[in-house]
Amino acid sequence: MFKGAYVRSNGQLHFVTLRNISESGICFDEFPGVEVGAEVTFCFDSAEPKTGVVKWVQNGRFGVSALTDGSLLAAQMGRRPRAVRLPLSITARVYVEGRCSEVAVHNISLRGICVDHVFGMHVGQLVTIEVCGHSFELATIRWHRVGRVGICLAEPVQFRQFRELVKQLQDQNAGAVPAERRETEAQSWA
Repeated sequence: MFKGAYVRSNGQLHFVTLRNISESGICFDEFPGVEVGAEVTFCFDSAEPKTGVVKWVQNGRFGVSALTDGSLLAAQMGRRPRAVRLPLSITARVYVEGRCSEVAVHNISLRGICVDHVFGMHVGQLVTIEVCGHSFELATIRWHRVGRVGICLAEPVQFRQFRELVKQLQDQNAGAVPAERRETEAQSWA
């Protein structure tokens, strides 16, 4: 099983590849600075973020034992797998019908971006969005509700490119989402 996930450790957001999962633990690709004994928060399939402790680090990977009650596998039963959404606190430019608007980005995934709604945006509309110097053209507004829109990218971002984008966002402290917004984002993932 290989799928995108994120791990938050020491206030930093890291996009990683989930390698395998068992009843009580999970294996991810290693990132710089991960240490045995560290408490981390992780999320995959856009499920509610979970907390765990790093149990081992070796050969470019690390293992986390979940601190939550119940099995990690049971928590996923009945859920439709979705690309993980990385919560962000950054602005982007959205080009809609010749207009450019600065918008707050709420989260980003391999397939889309959630941003604040701008007057004149509607479902089905083609847009271009620029995030951290990366331009995504021919994206489509997929949904609109409660002051936000979901933008579906024309092509999914490749893991390597996504890791580079996440690194740039980290360098800009974009992963430092305020606590009250983290709670709201976590509730919207359920």
